[in-house]
Amino acid sequence: MNKAFFGSVMIAQLENRRGLGVIGDKGYVSQELEDRLWDAGEHLLLSLKRDNQKEQWPRDIRKVLGYFRHRVETAFSVLTTAFNFEQPRSRSMSGLINRITTKILAHTISFFLAEALTPELSCNDSIHRETA
Repeated sequence: MNKAFFGSVMIAQLENRRGLGVIGDKGYVSQELEDRLWDAGEHLLLSLKRDNQKEQWPRDIRKVLGYFRHRVETAFSVLTTAFNFEQPRSRSMSGLINRITTKILAHTISFFLAEALTPELSCNDSIHRETA
């Protein structure tokens, strides 16, 4: 699938919303996509810049983008390894939806329990201390 398809899907998902920040990885570096998102609803595309680009985000923005990227990649890694997300083994569409929903709920509950039971290891505190 090409970038135009993903750009159109992204714009459709943001329909009837205004002024959102959209975070993407280096695959979303595109002035055309940035312009389309802005025209569709004043959405700001924050994508990691490629190493060979002249204009780079300031250090603090790169740190925040890296923090969010790490959180998303960790969530997908846990869903894949601990909850066997890639092979739900369902026999029907309703079974698939049920199993995926249950796995995401289990991950969310485990995340909140870990945050509540081990506040000294909380990721939320470390980003606020580093950017302050």
